[in-house]
Amino acid sequence: MIYGLLPPDPGSFARSGSWRRVPYASPNLQILGKKDVIWKMQATFDEAFLYVRYEWAAELPAPGARVKPELADAGRTGGPPPPPPMRIKVTGADVDPSDTQRELTFSVSDVLSTRGAFDGQAKGASKGFFVGYSLYVKKASGEDVFDYSLGNDSSGHLLAVQDRFIEVRIPLGGLGIGERTQSKLQLEEADAVLRILPYTVERFR
Repeated sequence: MIYGLLPPDPGSFARSGSWRRVPYASPNLQILGKKDVIWKMQATFDEAFLYVRYEWAAELPAPGARVKPELADAGRTGGPPPPPPMRIKVTGADVDPSDTQRELTFSVSDVLSTRGAFDGQAKGASKGFFVGYSLYVKKASGEDVFDYSLGNDSSGHLLAVQDRFIEVRIPLGGLGIGERTQSKLQLEEADAVLRILPYTVERFR
């Protein structure tokens, strides 16, 4: 939990890396048609964080954007369905395969937020609906580790939403991984139906 509350400073990828060099995960074409629209995913890690970027086909609602009342009444923000929840698996010569303490799952989704707004016609306060985004991180057992939210800002220490992209940062310390680790990371969908095939995360160099 401490790594979510007090994340480390940005690592070398955040300072000088480019997503153009990071490969995309492969969709599972056994259950998806080539025309099915799904989230694209990329991931890499450095000495500080695991970085995951989701890409949608169109621009996403910005954090803090106002939501139309008819959408809010239906519990929606106007955005696409959330990216699939992912499981982080840590492997390597120094990792016990039966040790699930290093495994975390994370998910990110848009959420409705409300706040009072001045209504000039009614000369009073009215409730407005706005777009927010939340990141949830859990242990393999399902126990909460931490959550992180975006309101009016497009980016924060652990979550950013801009244009067609959602970017997630998971502190490596939360996985029991040090700066000089030789461990390997793999991402797998946490849902039973795999829309994205298992993805081996390459270290940024």
